[in-house]
Amino acid sequence: PELSWVRKGATWFREGIGPTRGELDYVSAAMLARLSVPIAGPLSVSALGGPWLGILAACGTDDSRDALGDCESIFGADEHRSIDAGWDLGFGAAFQTGPLLVQLDVRRSRGLFGLLKDRPDDNPTTKSTQMTLAFGYRVSPG
Repeated sequence: PELSWVRKGATWFREGIGPTRGELDYVSAAMLARLSVPIAGPLSVSALGGPWLGILAACGTDDSRDALGDCESIFGADEHRSIDAGWDLGFGAAFQTGPLLVQLDVRRSRGLFGLLKDRPDDNPTTKSTQMTLAFGYRVSPG
């Protein structure tokens, strides 16, 4: 499990304005499964994936983050969802020496539901690409 602050993007058409791109910040919880395969000595590669659930925390646009937190200026009259869910798929590499572990992951995320409420057409889903660098220390029981 993990808890992250993640920026996701979505593009849709607003009446009278045209194409709109929102940069949406979420507090997101993910439950990812990882399948690791040792390559040589301390090096391993992995595939990972799983579901996530996010709560919309702030909004902005490509041009400016001046309206950070003001989602109404981004969505206008379009009612939007403040909770999103989706999936992550990716791959990674790890290097472990003794109890120390360094893990680099790259993954693609996509929302499952339309971002705008009650809009059957041109209803975007959120998307993002994430790179994570993690450092860990293995603690042995006993």
